[in-house]
This record gives sequence, structure tokens and C-alpha cells, in this order.
Amino acid sequence: MMTHTVNTLSPEVRDMLVDSVQKFVDSEYDFESRRSLAASKLGYSEKHWQLFAELGWLAIPFSEDLGGLDGDFSDMADVAECFGRGLVLEPFFSTLVQSANVLKQSHNEALKTKLIPKIIAGELILALAWEEAGSGSNPLSVSSVASRVEDSYLLSGEKVVVLAGPQAQGFIVSAKLEGEDQLGLFYLPEDTLGVTLENYRLVDGSQAATLSFDQVRIGAANVVSLNAKTTLESSFRSAIFLLCAEALGAMEKLLRTTADYTKTRKQFGAPIASFQVLRHLIADMSVILKKTRCLLDHCTGQLRETGDIDEMDVAALKVQTGRAAQFIGRQAIQIHGGIGMTDELDVGHYVKRLTVIDGLLGNGRFHLQKITSAL
Repeated sequence: MMTHTVNTLSPEVRDMLVDSVQKFVDSEYDFESRRSLAASKLGYSEKHWQLFAELGWLAIPFSEDLGGLDGDFSDMADVAECFGRGLVLEPFFSTLVQSANVLKQSHNEALKTKLIPKIIAGELILALAWEEAGSGSNPLSVSSVASRVEDSYLLSGEKVVVLAGPQAQGFIVSAKLEGEDQLGLFYLPEDTLGVTLENYRLVDGSQAATLSFDQVRIGAANVVSLNAKTTLESSFRSAIFLLCAEALGAMEKLLRTTADYTKTRKQFGAPIASFQVLRHLIADMSVILKKTRCLLDHCTGQLRETGDIDEMDVAALKVQTGRAAQFIGRQAIQIHGGIGMTDELDVGHYVKRLTVIDGLLGNGRFHLQKITSAL
């Protein structure tokens, strides 16, 4: 686990930001509006993205000298929870979490000065292309190759499940450096010659792509890092943390929706909330959610104190979040009955998003094996 000086937002600023995010979700992300956005070709709202910029949300993790708020990824946990409650589709995770994290750690000051102000202004959406068909959820398992040619690199390989790939205006791509025991990170603008995309949607309606590149020339100006192993590992931990925060928000909304449903749905002349077995199910859902909250709060504290999270703690958080998501999702559909499976009710959409989150950045089995191997 890395340790460094941590800049975080003041509680007052953080509360103000979270309040603005929750108001946005409440006013702009009703279920039908979200369904329409998900079905659109773009898959998100450009108007919303510009609003994110105007309200300062895209500036949270960046330093003040580049126009940011000088916050940390721990400051984004509450924002991610709000987005989880609304099933927000804008490419916040790919740009502000995955890509921003590796970009912040780059020593290429010219590239940072060029890209980060554009991100803050809402003018640049980025996607981190790290996963490969044989990577097994390990960001350090890379087959793509970068070969040095004079003052440039030739990049060849293929990346899968590049989140927000169809929406991105630029990519940060990992590759092993030919002849070296090290990984590099390279910035590719969307119009880079030799780059092809195969676009598709995930089960929750979000967009992703397979990114292929063959002998793509990358100049020195677009090298993000030539010593990227530690950067990728720490970024991976922070990304898992914020994915779990989003999942927690989605689970809280799903639990509340299900509990409210039991108070209005009647059988045998009485609300089904009066049935003891259902009251116990709702209680069990609440307990497993509280366990997940405790682990998330523990990891938040670590981030604020050290700027990083212990590898085993973040693995435990991912395992617990996956178990909670499966249990709460299953019980929510069971309690709602057949209608819970329909596209016209929001329950199934929350379950789909939780299912996708469970599989991203290593599923529960992957992280449980990591914990087992460390014991």
C-alpha cells in the first residue's frame, strides 16, 4: 500500500457537493428519463456532463494549480453513492476515477496540463483500456506490447470491456515495454490512426468497447508513464472502492423501494409488510447492507489518512459488496414477484447494474482467492 500526503476537501465543501449531486439525481434522473438515456445512441446526456463541469464535480480529484478542487478519491465516495441511487449513466467512473487516477500520478507535466483542464471543463471524456481477454482481472497481466522506435513507441494489442469506450474522446492504454520487465501507459486520442473499436452494451445498458491497435505510433508527448505497475495497482484499489460506493447507493435505493412496496402491496386483505417472513427478509437485507457500509467506511478512513487502501481490505470490500448485491437483488425480485423482472419496473435495472459492478475489476471469487492466498 502506497502512503503519501493527502489533500481532502473540507467537510463543509464535501457536504455542499454531495447535496448538489443528490438534488441533481432527484430532479433529473427519474426512472423513465434514465431509460430513455440508456436507449439513446450516445448513452448519456451531454447536457448533464456540462452541468457536472459547471457544478465542479469534474474538478474534485485534481490539484488547484490545474483548476481542480484539490480533493481526493475519498471525497468522491458520497458522490458515487448518489450516482448509484440514480443509476447515473454519464461516464464519470471511466473519466474521473479510472483515467484521472493514473493521469494524476503521471510525471508528464505537459500532458497533464493539456488534458486535465479539458476534463474539468467537460470537454474531454477518457477511458482506461487495461483489461485483456487473458488478464483474469489482473491489471498487471498484459499482452499488449509497446516497442521503442527512436523517440516513439509502436503499440500493438487488444483491450476488452473498455468502459465508456464508445463515448470516449481519448484512451489511456496499458502495454508491456518490449525487452523490459515494466508496463507503460500511453494516451491515444480517439482519431489515432490504426485504432479500431467494436462497440457494445453491457447488461445494464452502459456502453463498452473492444479496442484494437496494430503498430500504432505514440510520440513521447503522449507517454503517461513508463513505470506504471505501482500506478495501476493503486488506481485499481481506488477504482474498486468507488465502484463499491456506487453499489452501496444502488442497494440502499433497492432496499428502500422494496420495503415501501411491502407496505402498499396487499394479500389476504393486509399489507405484505405484516407477514413476519417478509419483515425478517427486509431485516436481513438491512443487516448485510450495514456490514457493507462498515467496510466502505473503514476503507474511506484509510484513503483520507494515507491516500491508499490496504489490498486485503479493498478485496474484502469487493467480496462483501458482491455478496450483499446478490442477496439484496435476489430478495428484492422475490418480494416483488414477476413484475420485478420486467423492464418497466426499476427493480430489475438496479439488479442489472449491481450484477455488472460485481463482475468489474474482479468478481467476488477473484478477490476471495486473493485473500485466501495471503493468509
